[in-house]
Formats: sequence, structure tokens, C-alpha cells
Amino acid sequence: MVIINQMGLAKRIIARLDIKGKKLIKGIRFEGLRVIGDAIDFAEKYYLNGVDEILYIDAVASLYGRNSLYEILSETSKRIFVPITAGGGIRSIEDAKALISNGADKVAINTGLVEDIGLANRLVKVFGSQCIVASIQAKKNPNLGWEVMKASGRERTGIAVNDWINVLQQEGVGEILITSVDNDGLSKGIDKNLIEMSSKICKIPLIVGGGFGDENEIYSSIKNPKISGVSIGASFHKNKLLIKTLKDKINLNDSNLIRVINSEIDFGTKNINKNIYDLFRKKNLLIVDYGLGNHQSLFNSLEKLDYKVEISSSIKKIKEADLIFLPGVGSFSEGIKNLKNKGIYNLLIESVNLGKPIIGICLGMQMMLDKGYEDGINKGLGLIKGEVQYMGKIHSEKKMLIPHIGWNYIKSNQEDLNFKELNSMQYFVHSFNAISVPAENKLFSFNYYQRDWIASIIHENIIGFQFHPERSGIHGLRLLDYFVEFLLKQK
Repeated sequence: MVIINQMGLAKRIIARLDIKGKKLIKGIRFEGLRVIGDAIDFAEKYYLNGVDEILYIDAVASLYGRNSLYEILSETSKRIFVPITAGGGIRSIEDAKALISNGADKVAINTGLVEDIGLANRLVKVFGSQCIVASIQAKKNPNLGWEVMKASGRERTGIAVNDWINVLQQEGVGEILITSVDNDGLSKGIDKNLIEMSSKICKIPLIVGGGFGDENEIYSSIKNPKISGVSIGASFHKNKLLIKTLKDKINLNDSNLIRVINSEIDFGTKNINKNIYDLFRKKNLLIVDYGLGNHQSLFNSLEKLDYKVEISSSIKKIKEADLIFLPGVGSFSEGIKNLKNKGIYNLLIESVNLGKPIIGICLGMQMMLDKGYEDGINKGLGLIKGEVQYMGKIHSEKKMLIPHIGWNYIKSNQEDLNFKELNSMQYFVHSFNAISVPAENKLFSFNYYQRDWIASIIHENIIGFQFHPERSGIHGLRLLDYFVEFLLKQK
């Protein structure tokens, strides 16, 4: 089913899982935390029932000054194939990089930003704004309206939420997650006034949470054009709300609002059609590790599809590989710098020019082009004609929410009927997009604010995806499977 709303972007139903150790916990108003069960089992259940995103928050990270999500992220990425945001105790680039390398697609930060607002700009410069979620725990205050709380809602800051939202936007974060401390865990209703205030001043994607317990309240919230998703914890954990039932009811009211799940083809990955020659399964697939990006989720997806794959920055292994993956989560300038520092930049150009197949994902696709304008003007790999520009400069729509984060429908620009059969919902998370690409090199496009944008590129032994097929459920895995086979056949 084609999903197109006013923005062209499906609204997200996000499952929030608060973590202590390896356990899912939940309290009332961030207090009285009790164990609910195994965190990974709950995450997998929500994935199989059609949730759009998983939000992991280490609830005690700020208290102990460390994050314990690494093992959970690594294991979860082997079992679910939708995006994961992880937060708790992030105070440095190294903290964020560790979470991303273990399976997170984005990082959510609260206390770290309150105590060091400069952290936002440092993270954005390395990972790009689309990767940085500012988490706000808001508590009613008669003098401030709502006060920003830190340390998992335990400590006051004296900062008004409306002022803090403006500061965060100025510092370049890509998304804001606002949770009502007063309503959290009760499942008796949200703070509508808090959400209304936040949505009026928020110019970037906004996720709201804290108290959701009614399907009509959720539907009403996601109809707000400023709200890109809702975060739900207790009501899912207690089965007061069921994801599939919730989505079905929203779909009855507005079929263009959310990502609709087809239970016959979109639950799990066991029924993937693997009608592919055994020869392809024996080929050496290599994911290039240049210090940026969530390599683990791509690795897990390819393993799920039974491919022989490894992650490496070894020049010898890149030369020996039958197919190269160039993934990436980060800024164009940082990506190119890392490729050069590791001695991979020229090697990739030479390998592709000699006919070696390559697949670029997100930043990886962008770096395949001639030039990028993120954090200055930087020369790309020049494998396909085109440039990478900030979406706000490409399209002048003043109300357009950037970054472009969430599930959007891709459609083929090619005549090949097999490509058209891959038209589907895929997960995007980016602020920059390809422009000036020749028509014959445009593989898929997506629509956002009544404009068509480049979603994928192709040229001989080169394919690039602006979206993340490894995080796009069964449709993403099938698309990934198809194009690996397609390129290996060409070779």
C-alpha cells in the first residue's frame, strides 16, 4: 500500500523500553521502578507486531555515570530489523560512537546536554544532526510552566522547557523527544498543554510521550503536522494498548497517516524467498569499517539472509572482497576524512573502476557522488555524477521538517519491472540529499512536502540507498537481498 500524507512521511509508533542491566523496568513518574521482564524479548515482540521504532533508555546510566546498553543493542540487532534509538549517560563523542557501533541508529541525550550544551554541536559535527535526539523530561512548575528535569527525572534544573527547546534547536539537534514526568507510567492521558506548547515552537521532528493510554488520544496527537511520532511504554508493557490493533484503528480513520503492516508479508523474516544460487552465498561480502556508522545492524541483516560477510578496514580484504558495502551514520566531511585517514579513499575508487560491485547506504551513498556541502565543501568519491546538499536549500518550503526521519514510500524511476516490484516503505534518517544526478542513474525516489527526492542511485556496478534497508523490516531485507544478487550477477 502506498503511504502518502501531507508530508509524504508516515508517523511513527515508537515503543519505549526503560532498561536497568538487561531488564525492562517501568515506574510511575520515573519513580518506583520495577522489573517487567527481559528487555530483548519485549523489543522483539513489539517488532513482530509492527512497531516502527524501538527506544532504549538506560534508566540508571546518569546515576552510575555509565551506559550498559551495549550488549542489549548488539543482541537486539540480531533479532529485529527496525531502527533503534538508545540513550542514557551519553557525555562524549566516544559514548555515542560506542552505542552506534553496537546497534543504535540514533542517540538520545538529556542530562549530558543540560550539563554541557556544547556537546550537541560536537556530536552533530561528527554524526550529523539526524543522529542526535534531545530528550526532555518535563515537569509542571508554577513559575516556569514546565521545568526541564535531569538524571531520569530526579533532579531539577531551573530551565523552562520552552526556552530549552529553542536552545536545542539553535545547537543543531535533529529531533526532540519530550516526555511528561507528571503523566509518565500512568496510562491515564497525556499532558495536552505541554504537547501543544512544544509543537508550536518546535521546527524539527518532535516525538511526544508520557501517559498515552487511549487510541483516540494517540490518533489525535499524530494528526498534528509537527509531531512525527509518539513514544509509548507502560501501555504496551501492560497490554493496555496493542500495536497491531492500534495501527488498524488509526488506519481506519486515516490510511495515509501511518505505516500499515501486512501480516502476511511483514511479520518477522522467516518467510523470505531465498531462491538464489548457492554460489552467491559463498561470495565474500565486506562491510567497510572507516570509523563511522552502525555496521553491526547491516552485518546482522546480511547474516540473516545467509550471506558470508565480515566487517573490516583491511586493504587486503577490501581487494579480495566480491562485493563491498559502504555504510555510514555521520556527516559527509567526517566520512571523507575518515576514508582518507584509513587509506581507503583511493582504494575504493580504484576497486570500483576495475568493476568491483559496491553498495552505499545513507552517508555511504552520499560519498559516492562528486561533492558534498555538509560542514564545508568536500570532494566525494566521484563514482556517480551528483552533489549532496542540505534539504532546506534544495526545497524552499519553510514549514518542512528537517531532518527527514521516518518511514517513506520509495518508487522506482527505472523501466525494469523487477525494480518496480520493490516499491515499498523504507526507513530514512537524513538532513542532506543527492541532487544533480543524471536521470539514468536515479533508481528510486520518495516524496516529501509535494516534491520528489532521490532515494537511490545506480550505475553499472554501483548502487546507493539514501534509506536504510537493513532497518526497514522484511521489505528492506528483500530489497537488500535482491540487489546483492543483482550486482553479483553483473560481476
